[in-house]
Amino acid sequence: MSELAEIAPANPSDPTPSPLLEDVFFAPLLQALQVPGITRGCAVVDDVSFAVLAALRVLENSKTGRDFIQTHGMPASPGLTRANYFDGLSSPRRLEMFIALERELQRQQLPSLRAHDDRLAHLGELDEMEIWAGDGHCIAHATHDPRNEKGGYRPVNLIYKLDLRSGWMRFMDLARPTASCPDSDEIYITLTNQMNHTPGSLNQCRRLRWNIEKAFDQQEQKLDERKAWTASETGKRIQAIAMSIVHNLLRLFAAKLKSEEGIQDSKVIRAWQKDLAKRAEKARAAGRTLPGKLYQSLYRPTEVSLQFIRWLRVGLMRPTCYKLAIEQLHPLMRAYL
Repeated sequence: MSELAEIAPANPSDPTPSPLLEDVFFAPLLQALQVPGITRGCAVVDDVSFAVLAALRVLENSKTGRDFIQTHGMPASPGLTRANYFDGLSSPRRLEMFIALERELQRQQLPSLRAHDDRLAHLGELDEMEIWAGDGHCIAHATHDPRNEKGGYRPVNLIYKLDLRSGWMRFMDLARPTASCPDSDEIYITLTNQMNHTPGSLNQCRRLRWNIEKAFDQQEQKLDERKAWTASETGKRIQAIAMSIVHNLLRLFAAKLKSEEGIQDSKVIRAWQKDLAKRAEKARAAGRTLPGKLYQSLYRPTEVSLQFIRWLRVGLMRPTCYKLAIEQLHPLMRAYL
């Protein structure tokens, strides 16, 4: 990470330098890494730099590891090479570091993110309960993965869980692909051992469970994380954790922008409201009523827009003063280019 920007302050009497966008965005990650015992000293590329590089690779759209190393890795970490980068991805100790980092990041940040905006807060019967949704997500095999017995390649199957209150994501495990392909007629059956809750609250938890698919869509379509970084299972796990860490950094940053800068992705919200109006009209035509006020109270954008991601990539690629970056962000959040 860079030092604070050497930019003249807006007020000449204030000697405090302005932070860079990258300093603000990665602040929760760096704070978690400061906890004793998570990192260990390394001669060339230290744990902190390696963790930031992993998050940066998720955010940037490099097509290969070598592309990322040359374009983003080496400029930030001069001691980085292809060999020590991929050695780091296959290191069991580095994997343990990422597991501890993800756990500590959640311990530090999840309570405040829920306090900022708990989408289940108005359902009092769910108070004090943990409400998570779990699902699998598939990405393509690594370039150097071995072929299977049929001469093809197995995809990499990742299992995540999503906190339905805040949108926080956690990587759970890798899973082997199965041969079954079940069909569905869009009939949903909720099985539960919580017999004291109303069908309405259970149904809303079931409906919000689909937000995890939006999180997967963001990983695949907007962050372009479609392929494993390495043939090593250890590296695949590090990649999966890095993907969830970036998702959570984006959630934390969005909360900061809303509470401190008054910025939210208005164009995305307006598009959702238009879609909701169409759904309400379709329901009326069928003689039914869509609970629009309830849907609006539960809605939060799970994904960020591509305009936001492009803005963030530019600000991280070219060291940018945070205040200047915020000025550049305002029009991008009000309308599409």
